[in-house]
Parts: sequence; C-alpha cells; structure tokens
Amino acid sequence: GLQYLDLYLVHWPLAFRHTGQDLQPDVPRDDRGIVESAKVSLQETWAAMEALVDEGLVRSVGVSNYSTVELSDLLAYCRIPPAVNQVEC
Repeated sequence: GLQYLDLYLVHWPLAFRHTGQDLQPDVPRDDRGIVESAKVSLQETWAAMEALVDEGLVRSVGVSNYSTVELSDLLAYCRIPPAVNQVEC
C-alpha cells in the first residue's frame, strides 16, 4: 500500500465549512448564496501539515494560490517552509 505522499498542498488559503459532501460542483453556501467558511486559521492548518511530515506520512508540504502577503505570513511562523507555491496562470 501507500507508505507516504511525496508532496501535499494546501489548495487555497482559506477553509470551507465541512459538510461531509464532495465540494463539486460548488462550495458550501448558506440560504443567501454566501460561501460558508470554517473558523480554522492558516497557522493551525500549517501546523497540521508539519505534523504529517513529522509522522513520516508526507515528505514535503506546500501551498497553492497563496499571495506574496500570505506567503510572508506563513514564513513568519512556519517550522517547515513550503516546498512550492503552485499557481495557475
């Protein structure tokens, strides 16, 4: 079976409310159509990613769609810096 992931990315610098459902075709929205976000900080998310590296489940961690401001913030508190910032052009 799978022993570890080579690279695991945080896809967006935000968290959606967990519904237990697949996000396709859309993200969770309230009755007014407003996207429902979760109360999870980027720092908390990154700490969980670092823990996966510590446990040997992931070799490298990275981000996707982070701005330079968000990257600077991450670099201020991270213990393991992101290996990549994947962006769409």
